[in-house]
Amino acid sequence: MIILTRIYTHDTISTHMPQHTRGKASQPQTLHDHENIKTELEQSGGLVQLIEKVKNEYACILSSTQEIERESQFPTGHDWEMLAILYDYDKETAQHSVEVFHLTREKIDKEIASWIILSEGFPSDSGISRDCFLRACLFHDIGKLTVPKEVLTNHLSDIECAWILYENKEQARELLHKKGIVEDIFSDLTSHGFIKKILQALHTKNLRPQSIIPLNMLIPSDKIDTVNKKIKPYGLTADNTLLEIMSMHEGASFQILTSMGFAKEAELAGSHHSRNRNSTNTIKVGSPPMTVNLSDIIHLADVEQAMGSKRYYKTQESQLAVLSSLVDHAERGFVSKEITRLWVSDELHTLQENKTYRTAISGADATHLEHILTFLKQEKSE
Repeated sequence: MIILTRIYTHDTISTHMPQHTRGKASQPQTLHDHENIKTELEQSGGLVQLIEKVKNEYACILSSTQEIERESQFPTGHDWEMLAILYDYDKETAQHSVEVFHLTREKIDKEIASWIILSEGFPSDSGISRDCFLRACLFHDIGKLTVPKEVLTNHLSDIECAWILYENKEQARELLHKKGIVEDIFSDLTSHGFIKKILQALHTKNLRPQSIIPLNMLIPSDKIDTVNKKIKPYGLTADNTLLEIMSMHEGASFQILTSMGFAKEAELAGSHHSRNRNSTNTIKVGSPPMTVNLSDIIHLADVEQAMGSKRYYKTQESQLAVLSSLVDHAERGFVSKEITRLWVSDELHTLQENKTYRTAISGADATHLEHILTFLKQEKSE
């Protein structure tokens, strides 16, 4: 069961990460993009002021009493500088990053499932400290500094993209055929019927319109040359899809953090979407001990925050819709079922404490709840 009608564009799940995003050829360009933004801010004299602005906005979250009591060394001055640079490039990405950090910290420090406190697993066997992990959470999307703004701020919904396919039927037919979709979608020439059929057909393949439409169909023609120039060093062009271009940010996060001396943070941030996660970046918690991949935690927080937030281009998903989507990711192998069950069970428990919410479940939310409960019950049979 997949609940994906109008999901966020900023944080797309990719079933693989293109090899060029980690390749040596792309590394200089990745660091060049990052350094360019920093240099421009320094030359304009605005970097110091921007850091102070970002501190004023986020210090209550990042430098909380909770962190002071732990004598945490995070965030450092360098962390504030990195966040300020990300804030300058795209405030929405910076806000999302801080909220993912906040959600993750709350989750790892509380008791979940009545027996596990994830933060008790630090430091990990591979030497990952709690501060290191939280830095990876905060900068999991630092690689979006390399994504052209025409892509990063492209907020077309699934329905809007399907409308573009409706207006370009011959190209749509070819694009769908490449994905093995040969259904008789084109027999219904009404816009409503076509859009409904095409979304359903893509849905059966776990696809969205953004994953088949070339970027050059989604942005103004006068922007194509600018985008091509920026993404060419990564082996991409505007003939690639929006989601293929967006997926380069994960490898870029790895490269940027590595260049700054944050090797472990780079491994965690560089695999929060990919299924190919380092099996040694784990913690052991509980008794008997359960092994948890730290990138899985970032993945869950990333998806929950993005889907659960309201943005001007998308409505806020209900919490049950969000949790159902997390279950779907686990069922499709994007994230461990074991940690997903703990995470979802804890979130569901919080919802069940709200009597008003519990009595108001109906329609789509009732379907989502059934999906969640079925998944949670499967634990006993696995």
